[in-house]
Amino acid sequence: MFTPQPALLEERYFHHTFLDSLGRTAVKLEFENVVDEKRGKEIVVIYEYPRFAGLRKVIVVALGVLAVFVTRVVGGWIFEGGIGGK
Repeated sequence: MFTPQPALLEERYFHHTFLDSLGRTAVKLEFENVVDEKRGKEIVVIYEYPRFAGLRKVIVVALGVLAVFVTRVVGGWIFEGGIGGK
């Protein structure tokens, strides 16, 4: 990580959002005495992103839809037509 000046505190943690199965990494930096010349400078964060991580949300949603479909089909067989049965 490259910052315009050294950070006093660096904290890494997982932040969970909607439909996240594992969460995503967040970085919190704390600085002291930041002057106007340093304000607005870029902070460069370099990390490795696994190939599977890009497909994780798609796979979780697809498995959820498949589970609902299978539950509906099995429920239809058990209850002979479900709610709108004969």
